[in-house]
Amino acid sequence: MDGKKEKEVTMKNHKYLWPVIICLALLATGFAKDKVVVASKWAAAPVQIDGNPSDWAMEDTVMNKEFDLSYAFKNDANFLYLLFIFHIEKGQRENRYMSSIDFSGLTLWTNPEGKEKKNYGLHFYRKQVTADQLIQEMEKQGQTFTIENKQAIKSKPSYTIFACDIVNKKGEAVPSPGTSSATFRTSKVQNEIIFEYQLPVALLQDPALTIQWDMAQPLKLGFEWGGMTAEMKQALAARVGGRGATAGAAATSLEGQISGGHEGGGDFRAPESSLADSRRGIPKKYDFWIDLKIAAKQ
Repeated sequence: MDGKKEKEVTMKNHKYLWPVIICLALLATGFAKDKVVVASKWAAAPVQIDGNPSDWAMEDTVMNKEFDLSYAFKNDANFLYLLFIFHIEKGQRENRYMSSIDFSGLTLWTNPEGKEKKNYGLHFYRKQVTADQLIQEMEKQGQTFTIENKQAIKSKPSYTIFACDIVNKKGEAVPSPGTSSATFRTSKVQNEIIFEYQLPVALLQDPALTIQWDMAQPLKLGFEWGGMTAEMKQALAARVGGRGATAGAAATSLEGQISGGHEGGGDFRAPESSLADSRRGIPKKYDFWIDLKIAAKQ
């Protein structure tokens, strides 16, 4: 092919290529996610973290239609408060997107760079502890006990507490002071599962970051729940490694102790079931991101 004909073919190819490129660009724009910006309300008084939504105005909630849930934020100088509500359709037993949130917990990822990137988060979850561990946890929070108080607590072998860990990008808990004031509570009211969270403002950013969050600017905040917990991963690994049903049963004992409530889902099978059945029983993981604007003091 001589140079002239080669040039004509190249120009003809370009003629048909550009409309394709333009169409792809338009499609990409059409499917791009809209940025969701949510404004927190100033809390004139501290919010009571009890799973009761009476401290909140329902007209301030933001609806997420994808997961059939709504949420709202308040803050004061010290804390960020979150109301998180799963709605249950009439005639249904549960919200199908909950995916055992009451078991796996909710992780709130924060990113001051405005990116949907999971590097630093706060994981809120239920935790099974012994009586001695409960006393130790409460003493860390400044509570004091008489000998009689401790004996009364030790009359029960174990307790469920509402815990919060700071986690890295792999979801692993990392040491950090000050998490004792981060907490949550949950309740069921008619066709709604309600979660209330309290986060210290000081914990909204990874202290190791060189880029400091300007609180006058929105904070990229991600919600994540469901999926496998550390206990479930341990149990599955035991089965894959052929360590027997005993290891699997021990690893899933925590789930057995706190399941059966209103959280629903997450049927991680008995140790004697097949590996394929166990994988099918793993709850799905869900997440979404917003830009949160913290309210200034009024």
